Amino acid sequence: LYAIADGKVFFAGQQAGYGNVVKIEFVYQGIRYFATYGHMDSITVKEGENVSKGQKIGTVGNSGLTMGGLGGYHVHFEIDKGEKGRPIYAFLNCADFKKGMNETDIINQGLCRTEMFNTTVDPIPLLESANAKLPHKANNNEKSEKSEPEHNAAPVNPVNKVDFADREQILKIAKLYLDSPYQMGATGTLPGNPTDCSKFTQNVFTNVGIELERSAGDQAHQFSNGGYRYDNLNQAEIGDLLFFKNTYPAAVEITHVGIYAGNGLMIHAGNEKVELTTIDGYRKEHFKGVGSFKYLSIKYNKEKATQSFLSLSKIPNSAGLPAKQPEIKPIQPSPESIPNTNNQTASKGENLIALDSSKLDATGKQFFSEWNISLKGDNSSEIKKGETRIFTLEITKANGDKFNGVLKQPIVLVANSTNISIDPVAISLVKDGKVEIKLTANQNGPVYTAINMGTNRMGGMSMLVM
Repeated sequence: LYAIADGKVFFAGQQAGYGNVVKIEFVYQGIRYFATYGHMDSITVKEGENVSKGQKIGTVGNSGLTMGGLGGYHVHFEIDKGEKGRPIYAFLNCADFKKGMNETDIINQGLCRTEMFNTTVDPIPLLESANAKLPHKANNNEKSEKSEPEHNAAPVNPVNKVDFADREQILKIAKLYLDSPYQMGATGTLPGNPTDCSKFTQNVFTNVGIELERSAGDQAHQFSNGGYRYDNLNQAEIGDLLFFKNTYPAAVEITHVGIYAGNGLMIHAGNEKVELTTIDGYRKEHFKGVGSFKYLSIKYNKEKATQSFLSLSKIPNSAGLPAKQPEIKPIQPSPESIPNTNNQTASKGENLIALDSSKLDATGKQFFSEWNISLKGDNSSEIKKGETRIFTLEITKANGDKFNGVLKQPIVLVANSTNISIDPVAISLVKDGKVEIKLTANQNGPVYTAINMGTNRMGGMSMLVM
């Protein structure tokens, strides 16, 4: 078995039902994908290792659940997108699933295809569109793994010719957000709305047709070579993203992002507001890498960028650069938010969910127009291995009424690693407006728990298991 693209090994090990599994994270045409190989016999790569297209990652096998071991040697291969490259409760909104059909019958009968392909990609059309070929030619005298490698599997991040005017347009749009106030976990999209560093960059690139992830770390992972294209600040060009590490204590490495503005300046959401500042000694010390615009430029939409600039310029709080240039001053470290969460050091009584209704479907928006949701508990301190911590999910109205009954869509909690286990993972029945949730620490390391309604992200929180 061979890697279909340049990327990083996101997971390598055993997975329930799938036996020995390798999951490769890669970027193609500016979109992050995960290629999963299941039921392998042997694994020859390690988690976190960078791999090249055509590189051997293991051998075909019959591990895991394969019809009682009678499935024969084969590979379960899938390509996914989404939070962590795994379809998360893909069928929850499907009418046939709600009727009581099981997932196996749904798949075998070709039902719920719309819901399924929200997170899963049909690999054949994707590979065909990339002109993918076998990485090794087999012949009658030698095993295929010894044959001369072609190394021409799915081409990843082709270098595109970039018009400098496109880079300047990104910067012009970014400057419309100058002086927008800083607020961790903000959800606004317009100039003058509160924002944080990754929401600011996400907004700017959305206005030119490029979809960025919500957090600085996830934005970095949209680029190849482990999260960024260049590790030399001198290679940055106008419109590139700049990533910074460990600017404050957090469970993630990359904690800040800005947009390079040329001449040693960057525009970013700093301590108090969006500002144009020098890249000083502090930022150089914490610099992680450059995410080059040209690796996302295939998605750049000139017409949308022009229309966005014209419409945003009409907003009162957005008049482009003021007549007097903003003061250029050294910047201080500012915290960066994990997507849709409140402060990482929230105390026990504070709400850990910052609800972003824009991520909900019509059913979710209707529900939360009537009801308020909160998650309370202590995520301000490290959780020790073996420890169980209780969190309380509450659904109430402003007048004090408490929700009782079955939710139209379940609230689902999904951890991005096995460092913790969650009980329950899906909440449908709520009594007296609250549900207790137990988080148990299994092994050391950081973990992020996404909180969804159905398949729609509502919020999340990070913890560190020690």
